[in-house]
Amino acid sequence: MTRNTKALLYSALVFPGCGQFSLERYKSSALFICLSIVAIIYIAVGVVEKAYAIVDKIVAGEVSPEYSVIRKLLLEQQNNADSNVLTLVTYSLIAIWLLSIVDVLRLRFSEPSSQE
Repeated sequence: MTRNTKALLYSALVFPGCGQFSLERYKSSALFICLSIVAIIYIAVGVVEKAYAIVDKIVAGEVSPEYSVIRKLLLEQQNNADSNVLTLVTYSLIAIWLLSIVDVLRLRFSEPSSQE
């Protein structure tokens, strides 16, 4: 398997920027990795905040801990502005991952392949 093929698989299957790192493209690797980590942290914090808001309502006795009630609360939270930003960040993470793959493909076809 060529070095470029390994890099493509790293970027596609492991994490954005790993392929660039394996090709010793450290600046682009750092960019993809940092952007991805920031997006993942933002998504995780947003999801945890939404979960805690629902848990607080259940603990306070404002809502019952039934599946249908919790599902209704989740659907209501999807319509606010924070949810729209969270969706945008999620799509941005997908775009970053795809750009990482495309970048490795670009590098793969612009440089001669080397065997390891």
